Amino acid sequence: PDPNAKHAPATLDGAGSGDIALGWEKELDGEQPSSSGGASAVPGEISRVLAQSSECLGWNAALSMYILGMDLSVVCKDGFQLALAKWRRRKEQAKVLIALDVLNRASKLLGAGGQ
Repeated sequence: PDPNAKHAPATLDGAGSGDIALGWEKELDGEQPSSSGGASAVPGEISRVLAQSSECLGWNAALSMYILGMDLSVVCKDGFQLALAKWRRRKEQAKVLIALDVLNRASKLLGAGGQ
């Protein structure tokens, strides 16, 4: 996919197993990548993310935060409920709508996963 395309999520470079390697290879410490080898010290997925437009990066960040909210709503349900009550008192409608959507989707996923 084109990294400059609107709303195109970052994906792996089609590399072998599809895994993202975390950490650093000891062989790369203090060495510059050789121009003859063609290999770069920067993984392909990092280059692809850095090549995306700022609008695309913003949408990917928003999606990541939404997914994080879904995960946290399961673990921290009481905290979400307290925050929801506070936002209702303050009439912060956008936060209320997003929190309700996250809680409803998380409960549906838990209900479907448990069957």
